[in-house]
Amino acid sequence: MQEFLVMLKNVIIFVLLALPGYITVKAKLFKKEDSNVISKLALNIAVPFFIVASTLGIKLTGEFAVELLITGAVYSAFMVLLVFLAKVFVKSDNALAGMERFCIIFSNNGFIGLPLAEAVFGAGSVVIAHIVVINVINNVLLMMMGPYMFTGDKSTISIKGIVKSPVLIAFVVALAINLIGIKEVTGEVLYYSNFLKNMVTPLSMTILGMKFADVQISSFFTFKKLYYISFLKLVVIPVIIMGILLIVNIFTPVSETLMFTMFIGFGTSTASLTTSLADRYNTGGREASIYVLGTTLFSVATLSILYAVLCMMI
Repeated sequence: MQEFLVMLKNVIIFVLLALPGYITVKAKLFKKEDSNVISKLALNIAVPFFIVASTLGIKLTGEFAVELLITGAVYSAFMVLLVFLAKVFVKSDNALAGMERFCIIFSNNGFIGLPLAEAVFGAGSVVIAHIVVINVINNVLLMMMGPYMFTGDKSTISIKGIVKSPVLIAFVVALAINLIGIKEVTGEVLYYSNFLKNMVTPLSMTILGMKFADVQISSFFTFKKLYYISFLKLVVIPVIIMGILLIVNIFTPVSETLMFTMFIGFGTSTASLTTSLADRYNTGGREASIYVLGTTLFSVATLSILYAVLCMMI
């Protein structure tokens, strides 16, 4: 029960942080389109510095590096599994199939996953470092597969775009500073980064609130596909992932850190960049917004319940 309340409290707080964005758009102080500017600020500054602060805040030993590599490999394997599952769950004859598969596969690890993990497990938790790793992988895969899933055009896959990813650059730079181990540099960079990383949660939820202000409430009741996609994203997928890990745990030990990392990595709502990609490629912009907003609201219940169940089982 305690685990349920801890997760519930934090998720509710996160959702309530969307209110300022919602109110400012409704009050016509901002337009919904202004959220694009805030999104760029969050994606290109706040999240990268969250990655930097989290990477510099860990003591990187050989053993810990191996654990992080294992986490990265396990996460990548599950992402491959999700690609196949998404094709099973969403049929190709659907005009929005690519976008809906994207919604099922990619989670909001940067804007919600990282700060939520810090709130639940604590800033010094090793879980944070593991989530940083899966967030980098998630970001790279999103940049590589996202445009292709929305358009079906292989020419949209850009390796150059992946290499220029702010999240990847932040991780590489922070890792290099960590490995060099110059205390004066590491300490000052960490101190500086901690200020900027704290923008992630308020900015990301402000963006969500601004987008929510432009969506009719009735859409959440009339758009029945929302419940199907949300159930797959928030319940079916994390239950499958956790089920596999628990079965593996019968034969060989699976660390709690890995369990919690995969839970956050696959249990959070649909990636917020879904709406940006949908608008860019003119593919279901309205539906994409409803999926992102809907899964975020529904995750208040699903994250809390599944987290409590997972804690009882490990």
